[in-house]
Order: sequence, then structure tokens, then C-alpha cells
Amino acid sequence: MNRKPRWSFLLVALTCFMLVGMAALARADTPLSPGRLVFTAVLPDGSQELYTGAPDGRDRRLLTAADGVSAFDPRWSPGGDRVVYVVKTAAQNTSIRLLDRGLGDEIVVTEGFEDYDPSWSPDGTEIVFVRHVGFQGAIQVSTLSVVTVGRSGARDLMLLEGGARYLRNPSWSPDGGRIAFEVRQAAGGADVYLLRLADGAIERLVTPAGWDDVEPAWSPSGKLLAFASGPGREATDRSRHDLWLADMERGSTGSLWIDETHDLRRPAWSPDGLFLAFDAADPDGVLSLRTLDWREARLGPEPGPGFQVDWGRLPDGRPSATPPTAGPTATEFVPPTPINTGTPIVAPTLPVLPTLVPFPTFPPAEPPAPGPGPTFARPTASPTVTQMASPSPEPETTATATGKPGMPGGRIWLPLVLRDGLLAEPLP
Repeated sequence: MNRKPRWSFLLVALTCFMLVGMAALARADTPLSPGRLVFTAVLPDGSQELYTGAPDGRDRRLLTAADGVSAFDPRWSPGGDRVVYVVKTAAQNTSIRLLDRGLGDEIVVTEGFEDYDPSWSPDGTEIVFVRHVGFQGAIQVSTLSVVTVGRSGARDLMLLEGGARYLRNPSWSPDGGRIAFEVRQAAGGADVYLLRLADGAIERLVTPAGWDDVEPAWSPSGKLLAFASGPGREATDRSRHDLWLADMERGSTGSLWIDETHDLRRPAWSPDGLFLAFDAADPDGVLSLRTLDWREARLGPEPGPGFQVDWGRLPDGRPSATPPTAGPTATEFVPPTPINTGTPIVAPTLPVLPTLVPFPTFPPAEPPAPGPGPTFARPTASPTVTQMASPSPEPETTATATGKPGMPGGRIWLPLVLRDGLLAEPLP
């Protein structure tokens, strides 16, 4: 009896098994990107201090230590040699400080106000932040402001009055042309907006109606915007959120990583754009750091306890210590082509900050019930092991400019008008 077909079948099956095994091994051996994390940690006395560490959790070092002062919300400078952060004194005042790693000097950036959420310009010369002015714990005025490093005084880009809405978490795009930020409702819920600096145009990031969108972060290429999103307009500071991505070229958004038992927040990109770091809170509020290969949707090593993480490049170009292998995959997604080559970001020439003259209307409120949450569309890959396939084309969609929140097309304008030479929200 001729058994050749049977042996041929077994040989093909064995070959396929070896290819799959080699692909899994290649994915598991993919190291994390080089660089160093900076993050906030809670001390036993309840105060908060800043730490740095390798992306795999090793070499944790205390960065700040001051009696009676809590430090939090750190951000690496584009060159990786400075850290900007927020301090809170015993009197509950907040201000922005800057620490030069080379000199060890702490520089006061702002003082005497309630300032939060600093974010660097891509050339490292300016810092955008939010400032809140309130009375008896209630926010009355919220501004999006910019300060030049080494100079006193801040310039206001935007102002909201009344306390019904306030600004949080600005993020400056790598090309210097846009700033993403949140507009939070005092009653709960938030949306991500984009400010175009060339002409002052403001538009809302289009996501499903009824979702709470917070903490935007630009990828190093500027093509993607990561943020945290959760269903429900009555969201609280630690209600459950997932990681989402917005493709800024195609205009599509969708969920990237979902954890049904943890609240996922504060995504931060690795310098080469291949990984994300973020913090995760369990039902008891215990905070820990995680890493994610977003292309394959694979969790990597957990850097340990902490929150408000940022991932910076090594200032002298030295590679970080070799990290351990990534953890097991939790999904069946295949990797797309990387978004960039890992080359250093070229500092762009920043445009002159404009005087904003926004459209004097505000969109109607979104429906209280959340809409469906799409999954971020991933390109398909070929079955070969050594070469990734080019992204599959997606069907073009024609968007009509309806201007309705939660629908594609149109722009959403914030309610800002000029009053006494300042930008102000019209009084009710």
C-alpha cells in the first residue's frame, strides 16, 4: 500500500506546527523598548513621591523627597534629562516644579495658583498646563495656559468660567501643531478636544455617545492618540475605563485593551512608539503599573506599584538593561506594521500661539446612555513568520458634517467669547 500521501500530510502538519511555535517564540522574546519610567508612588504615611525605574520594574529609585510636600503627575522632557511635575503643600496649594537630572536642581515653574497636568512642548522650551481658580473648594475658572521654561508669567490659551465644565490633562502633539485636552463636566463625564494652534480651531474627538473619554496621549509619530474611555456619563475618578486608540489620519477610534476587573488609566507611549505603559486599579483601589505591546495586544512585564506613569528616552542614548520576555498573549490579534522606525523625534518649529475667536455656541448634551464601543481596527498580517504584511485597506466612509456629538463629521466648538480682553465662557 502506498503511504506517501500520509507521510506528506504529516510533514506539512509538522512544518506548520514549527512555524507557529517559532512565531510565538519570536513574539515572547520581543524585549521592551529602551528608556526609563517616571511615576508616582504612595508612601506609608499617605504622601506621594516620584520614582524612576526600568520598564521591567528593576532599578526603582526615589526621585523626590521633601517633608510636608507631595509630588505627583511627572512628565519627562523630550530629551529625557528633565522632569516636570506637580507639588502639593500642607496648605493644599499646588504648583509646578522642574527637576534637572544632571544638575539635581529643582526649579519653580509656577507658584501661588492651583496648577495641574503639565505637558512639554516637543522642543522642550514650553510647558502647557491647566490652572483652576476656585472658592471654598469649587472651581470657578479653568484655563489652559502655557509657560516658557526659565521665564516668569503664563499665557492663557483658553478660559472656562462658571464651574459647570473645566479643563484637564493637555497633551502637546509631536509636530507642535495641536494640543489634546479634556473638558470635564462637574456632574461627571468628560470628552477629549483638539486645539489647533495655527488658527485656534477647536473640535471634539468623535467617539460613541455617552462614553467618558479622559487622559489623551499622542504617539511619538503623531498618527495615533491613546486615551482611557469608559461607558457612562456619571463617571467618577476611579470608575472602570479601558484603553482606546484614535487613528488621527483615518479618523477611526476603538478599544485597544479591556480588563473587566481593573480601571485602566494614564496611557504613556514608549519613545519608539511600540509599547504603552499605563496604571491599573483593582476593585480595592490598589494601583499598579503595566506595559503593553499594543501592536500584538500582549501584556508585558509589570513594573510594580505606582500610577501616573511616563516613559522617557535615556538622555545619553545608552540602551536600558535587557528586560524579561513579555507575558502570554490574551487575544488572537496579529501585529500590524510598526508605526515608526524608532528614530529620534525631530523638534519642529512651533507656530505662534493664536488669539482664539471660537464659534459662540455649545453642542447639545450627549444622551445619558452610552452607545456601542467599537474595537480598534487592526490590519491583517500574512501567515509568514519573519515578515509582517502591509495593513489591509479599510473601506472608505463618507462623513457628513452634521455637527452632532457622537456622529462623524462636523466640528464641535467650546463656548468661549472675549470679555474685557480675555477669553471667557458666556454666562448662563
